[in-house]
Amino acid sequence: MVRGRLFGRQTANPPPSRRPHQSDQSTLGQRASRTLPPDPEAKLGIYEVIRTGKPQLIARITDQVLSQLASNDDHLAYLRELGMHSAMVLPLTARGRTLGAITLITAESGRTYDQHDLIFSQEVAGRLALALDNARLFDASRRAVKLREKTLALVSHDLRSPLSVIGLSADMLRRRLNNESLANKQLQNISCAVSRMDRLISDLLDMASIQTGSLRIEWEERELAPFLEEMLELHRDLAAKNQIELHDQVSLPHAARACADYDRLGQALTNLLGNAIKFTPAGGKVELYACEKQGSARIEIHDTGPASATKTYVMSSNRIAPAKSIMNAGPG
Repeated sequence: MVRGRLFGRQTANPPPSRRPHQSDQSTLGQRASRTLPPDPEAKLGIYEVIRTGKPQLIARITDQVLSQLASNDDHLAYLRELGMHSAMVLPLTARGRTLGAITLITAESGRTYDQHDLIFSQEVAGRLALALDNARLFDASRRAVKLREKTLALVSHDLRSPLSVIGLSADMLRRRLNNESLANKQLQNISCAVSRMDRLISDLLDMASIQTGSLRIEWEERELAPFLEEMLELHRDLAAKNQIELHDQVSLPHAARACADYDRLGQALTNLLGNAIKFTPAGGKVELYACEKQGSARIEIHDTGPASATKTYVMSSNRIAPAKSIMNAGPG
């Protein structure tokens, strides 16, 4: 049923002796649904079952029953022509919602449906309804994913427009200033922040890739120490504003290089450093540790805030992954 209208999806297989028109390629049920539809107000039959969600068992179909089912004289004649003997109408109900109904009829066999048949058929109808509802939900989920991807694409485009203006303005000002000036350093930080924000916007579009397990990783081999220093520089102003001491203890071999997705590593360190600075009281300390351990670079962020978290990331020559997270009651 769609918007109150009933759409038949049935197949009738009457025996040859009861086929009134051999040349008619459509089945009797399909022809009846077009020319002799059931009465929507009838208290017996498929509409009533869909309205109430309760099954109906008609053990013996008499002429009186046919009169109740028929919407007019032509319909009554058609029902008599079918020679129906017994019938069951079962609701297709799933998750509290009636999706439709299924009708089972016997004719020439003379078989009479009883309560045992009704109970068994209700179980079958329930499983069929659940399968139909799962298919409906799957289709709705696919449409929602497509809408989300379209929305993310629009949002990403709208966010990039003002971000491009900020980046271009910072580049133009930096070219006009002395490379050693403090203003130039701040503009460099702005440019770095713009680049990272642009990558974050790109990550909005990666959400679908994450769900399908096809997230793209951009591997790059470069010196690790300058990268870590860049991360600290981006957070020094925030730390100074919050009266937090920001230190680093990098104990890596000279010009040590490592292979990783540095954009995503930068996101992880930005989140860790930002949270550490945010939740550490004024006068506290945030430290970045980096050392070599068994051929891998080990990066740790420590802070002196209450209930501080020590986050440890291990970066090897072919991957980067969180190693552990230790929650302490006191200083980290």
